[in-house]
Amino acid sequence: MDYSKLKVGLFICCFFLLAAPARAIEARGFGPYGPPEVEQNRFWPLYLQQVENYRDEVRLQEQKPEKKGNTKVEIIEHLVQEGETLTKLAKDYNTDISTLAYINNLNNPDYIKAGDTLLIIPVKGVIHRVRSGETVQEIASRYGANYRYIIEANELEEGDQLQEGKQLVIPGVEPPVLQEALAGIDPDPNAGPPFLWPLNGIITSRFGWRGNRFHYGLDIGAPRGTPICAVAAGKVVFSGYKGSYGLKLRLRHDSGWESIYGHNSKLFVRTGDYVRRGQVIAATGDTGYATGPHLHLELLQYGKRLDPLLYLEEK
Repeated sequence: MDYSKLKVGLFICCFFLLAAPARAIEARGFGPYGPPEVEQNRFWPLYLQQVENYRDEVRLQEQKPEKKGNTKVEIIEHLVQEGETLTKLAKDYNTDISTLAYINNLNNPDYIKAGDTLLIIPVKGVIHRVRSGETVQEIASRYGANYRYIIEANELEEGDQLQEGKQLVIPGVEPPVLQEALAGIDPDPNAGPPFLWPLNGIITSRFGWRGNRFHYGLDIGAPRGTPICAVAAGKVVFSGYKGSYGLKLRLRHDSGWESIYGHNSKLFVRTGDYVRRGQVIAATGDTGYATGPHLHLELLQYGKRLDPLLYLEEK
């Protein structure tokens, strides 16, 4: 046997067996030296694909129309604090005096006192207590209100049967007894500035800095026992002894105004009394932290102390 011819034959077979895959790869376009260079960004790592998918989802969410916000109107129970007025509450809750007066059955809406509980809705409108058999359509017709607004404000569903006694907010309507309700707010300028001078005397200290502390009132010196008058019509919300003020009076007036009278020797009115402009309410003294008989007068609007000289009548 010619082993040399056999070796040559085996070599030729091996050559063709090894070359065939290379030719197949070349035929697929990879070239003789391996695959061609992959174009940049043709294949992404998995985490980059996940990030891009997330971004796509965010874009789709941003393109969706926004859902309508919650239009339910809550009925709030508010406990009146010392010094609060209906005007201030209307401002704080973004509503109006007529709405607050109507839903709380206030004959004199300017006079509320600490400890009272008021119903408040943060929109202009009324609260309606459902009667037996009433429907939303009937209630809307009665008030001239928008049927849809009532449904949305009270989170009702179409065709809901209303429970007798349920309180519904009727937004966007004028309280039916607006003028009657507002009759308690005295439009007389006597209820607000310019305020009356409370007594005849000499100004001993003005509103502003006094040394290293701020003086929040106007001091008017006068002999002990000099009568002090109310600067405006209002209600007595405090009458008694109060720290450095000594014997103190606090009156509540219209439009968020209040007046404070300190260092009195006598008080002639009690908490809860109503006083008229110019009525004698106290007598001068030096109770509390005082160096001599005088009136310490403060004027506030919505709780902010203001310079009394800017709001008192010109002498």
